[in-house]
Amino acid sequence: MDNNDMGAVLTTAELATRWRKSVATVNAMRANATGPKFVRLGTRSFLYRLADVIEFENARMYGSTAEAERAAKDRRAADEGRAA
Repeated sequence: MDNNDMGAVLTTAELATRWRKSVATVNAMRANATGPKFVRLGTRSFLYRLADVIEFENARMYGSTAEAERAAKDRRAADEGRAA
């Protein structure tokens, strides 16, 4: 993607609607670095590139609940390793 062209973008409210989550949940995911990449514009304005949202969603597609739980456990362990 060209750095001068962000392509399609979503607001926080639009992302919340897409995921059927509250805006507060999306805000918390952003604050906790557990959501997709975002662009910060000013102090309280955030945009999410659709390409980044789709990449985030695709990275979390699983064939079973057990597979999803293992992946979540692995992400937590990696996060703890970075914090140490």
